Amino acid sequence: MLRLKCHYLWREFTTDNKSFRWLGSTLTESAVVSIIYLSRLKKKDLISSLDHFREHLIPIENREKIPIKIAELFNQKDILAKLPEFKPNYLYEKQIFLNRFDLNKKDKLLNEAKSMDLTPAGISDALKIFYEFCDKSGVGFLTGDISIELYDILIANLNKFRNGKNSNSVEVYDEIRKFMSKQQFSLPINGIKEIQHENQKALYQRQLILEKDVSIIKLQNSDSDLDLFNLKALGLNTITYKEKIITLFSKFCEAIRTKQADSLKKGSKEKYSELMTEIEPEKIAVVTYNSITRMLAPKTDEFFGDVEVKYIAMLSQFQKDMQNHLVEEEKQKIFQAFNESEVKKRRPAIRDSLELIKRCSKEIKKAREKYQGEQEAIIAFCNLILEMFIRSSKIKGDYGNDTSAVEHKVSQIKVGNEIRNCGYLVFKHEFIEALLSRLGDSRDSEAVVYLEKTLPMICKPLDWTSANKGGYYHKGFSIVRSTGSDLQKNAMERGNLSKVFEVLNLMGKCPWKINSRILDVIEALHSNGGGVGEIPFTNIDEKFRIEAGITPKEKGKIEKARRDNFSLLSDFEIKLGIARKFKQVSRFFMPLNLDFRGRIYPISPHLNQLGNDLSRGLLEFADGKPIGNKGLWWLKIHVANKMGFDKLQLDKRVDIAEQKLDDFFKIAKDPVQYSEWLTYEDPWQSLAAIFDLTDALQKKDPSQHISYLHIHQDGSCNGLQHYAAMGRDIEGAEQVNLVDKDVPGDLYTAVSIKVQEKVNKDAADGHELAKLLVDKVKRKIVKQTVMTSVYGVTFIGARDQILKQLKEREVVEEDKQWDCAIYLAKLTLSSITGFFQNAQKIKDWLIDCAGIIAKQGYPVTWITPMGFPVVQPYRQERFDLSISTAFQKVNLIRHHDNLPVNIPKQKSAFPPNYVHSLDSTHLMRTALRCHKQGIAFAAVHDSYWTHACDLDEMNRMLREEFVQLHSEPLLENLLKGFKVRFPGVNFEDVPSKGNFDLRNVLTSKYFFA
Repeated sequence: MLRLKCHYLWREFTTDNKSFRWLGSTLTESAVVSIIYLSRLKKKDLISSLDHFREHLIPIENREKIPIKIAELFNQKDILAKLPEFKPNYLYEKQIFLNRFDLNKKDKLLNEAKSMDLTPAGISDALKIFYEFCDKSGVGFLTGDISIELYDILIANLNKFRNGKNSNSVEVYDEIRKFMSKQQFSLPINGIKEIQHENQKALYQRQLILEKDVSIIKLQNSDSDLDLFNLKALGLNTITYKEKIITLFSKFCEAIRTKQADSLKKGSKEKYSELMTEIEPEKIAVVTYNSITRMLAPKTDEFFGDVEVKYIAMLSQFQKDMQNHLVEEEKQKIFQAFNESEVKKRRPAIRDSLELIKRCSKEIKKAREKYQGEQEAIIAFCNLILEMFIRSSKIKGDYGNDTSAVEHKVSQIKVGNEIRNCGYLVFKHEFIEALLSRLGDSRDSEAVVYLEKTLPMICKPLDWTSANKGGYYHKGFSIVRSTGSDLQKNAMERGNLSKVFEVLNLMGKCPWKINSRILDVIEALHSNGGGVGEIPFTNIDEKFRIEAGITPKEKGKIEKARRDNFSLLSDFEIKLGIARKFKQVSRFFMPLNLDFRGRIYPISPHLNQLGNDLSRGLLEFADGKPIGNKGLWWLKIHVANKMGFDKLQLDKRVDIAEQKLDDFFKIAKDPVQYSEWLTYEDPWQSLAAIFDLTDALQKKDPSQHISYLHIHQDGSCNGLQHYAAMGRDIEGAEQVNLVDKDVPGDLYTAVSIKVQEKVNKDAADGHELAKLLVDKVKRKIVKQTVMTSVYGVTFIGARDQILKQLKEREVVEEDKQWDCAIYLAKLTLSSITGFFQNAQKIKDWLIDCAGIIAKQGYPVTWITPMGFPVVQPYRQERFDLSISTAFQKVNLIRHHDNLPVNIPKQKSAFPPNYVHSLDSTHLMRTALRCHKQGIAFAAVHDSYWTHACDLDEMNRMLREEFVQLHSEPLLENLLKGFKVRFPGVNFEDVPSKGNFDLRNVLTSKYFFA
């Protein structure tokens, strides 16, 4: 069979004159590798891979080099035989890489190969040497790693080994490892084209490399401050070369060196003295900057100027990062000592990270315990380093004057009834721009500020089997995102989380890929200067130029717009950098975990399905399915939804898509020139759907089009859907589409109409603010407040939401916006209550129960229908460790679960948290049902995704699961749990319910749509 496959390949290339002329008379290195690679495929995969092979795996520039390279490599087999673990007998078997085929047989394949100046035997031997060596090095060698550069490295190091310059194989392997780690995100230089056919052990090894913190690798190979900064330090993929930051970094290192010299000279007896003198200044500086970057990164959407970070938060993060660094350094020493011991015993060194951790687990545990016991010393040390950082952070201002890049300030804050002093670090916007700025606009540049090494995974995530084991292999994450609650961790250890584990494992194994056509359009618009479709302006200085003679107010607006654009640009370029590299990966995975309420989130923080429109447009399923006739109908609806017509009847949405087909074909042909799609509500998801729809319609049989697009069904104000179902609220159920209707109910519009009626009435009665708002209360002004009302939005929150809308839409004059926001917030909240009276009763009951529990001194806890234990983490602040600094006295909290509960927060947060635990249960149950039916399933809270052809089936199952969930005595079970935990406490009975029949949901076409 293998011989026939190889023969088929050769026949294809020799009979296709165009391909044969392109190949030339000599095979390239990638052609050789690819033929061997393709010979492993089944015939159906083989045929579909030929075009891919021709286009992507034969770099013409290497055409003349490969015969020489193979000859060089073949001459090294005697050296390879001397390396540990190598099996020389295998080398001389005439086989194509792991495929048992005798190449000595004189068949047509052999003759055709000879006519191209290379025998299959010679190719086979050379490549077996290459594969065997790289596989043995334990670096996760993949097909996409093959390149002339890697050949050269291998030859050079084998020659060193021959000449005695490298005394053992580990040094040779390290050169391979270094080469791979230099590639962006440590992915193969040529990508991973057919990931399912790669060596699975190598794929796993490569995943471990991807997960490993870059700073650990680079710290060991840097000779100077600048080298350290330029070689992917700080845990960043590429660090900025901005002169200001390099200057600051160097000054900081010098300050640390001076302090170290003083400590040694004076014989300091401070708690931190040993740490101060033993850690290299460069490493201290790198960990410091790493911590600062971690603290600033989540605040990129707040870059309206200088950014303030609580000093205590900064110190806590720094202490955590420093402790992790110390443990990791200790681990490397333990691993080195272990391998040196093994070599002395004439055993091979172990390269596998997990195996080393397993062998050295006792020593690693002792290292962790050692530094855990030295927390106070580490905190004191970190505190001193932060002081030095602040003092050394002087940069040149815009007028040549020295100014502080970071300042310390103290502000008064209210905590409960107390007024306290709180210290802040104020990071100047010049410092932030320099730290997080991009390097350039080149498409091939590695100019990506990457803040966390939690990338998508190239192999399936590790199954969750416990609360602390799952997702990534090397980089440990808890199943629950940090809340500081040991009570919840203990509850999870005692409980049965098997169903929760199953859901996370199934959904985490959903394979994704980058939509390359969307990426190409993003690249084009980005290179044109951005400013459209969630792509920030790239020509910042030109776009936000401050002209002479403008007013201070106008200048302030321009400066704010510039800073806003910069923060968006930083986030955008992280996404773009990941998309560029993962475009070359045929399938990747998004490991998942939960928040404390049980809601599911991707762990990888930047480019994921939870992201903005651009992120979602970039992602598509890695496996496609024939769309079918009904799937084509749903695809048209999906296009209309993403255009912004999601409140129309389904048939009218289809009509809109069909009426726009001529425009769609123009857009699909040239989306840069025909850019109408940029005006749609979700432009990138619209464009992805337009590409898919036009591709299908151009086929002879559109129903056979293979679609990779994720089609969405979204809940209709989902939190209120759960409230209406719990309370069997008839009027509320109609508003949120639990009942089938000819036209979808739109609660946001209904509330805006009711608010407008009240406003018009007040205006008629002479109310001054109402007069300004006559016929101006539109759906979007109240939408966010209605959406968040179910989640416990306060009056202040509602006021701020409406104020933002009034400002953006310039509904009234600026000096009237504040008063109008207060007025509209009152009307909006009262109008919502009118629609959901039973829901309000349930909400009030939940608040009362939470208050009763909190007054007993306990947090509110419950178990979701999926068996997941929820513990509300809200507690009062108390301090049990104080450290004096040159700037302030720092009080640190260390035993969170011993603190008194925060009663107001326990009460106000319970209703939304409980509803979130129900929507997560609905999602999980739907995911399990879809898996049983062989349907791909992804979701973002109340938005469920699958292939177009499977949408009807998913719709049926998600409705059945909702009805089943709310047919259970949810509130009664909740009350029963409270009474078991607090037997002597009186709780009110569950509120009475309405007469809504849940079975209506089964036939409601707009329930999710």
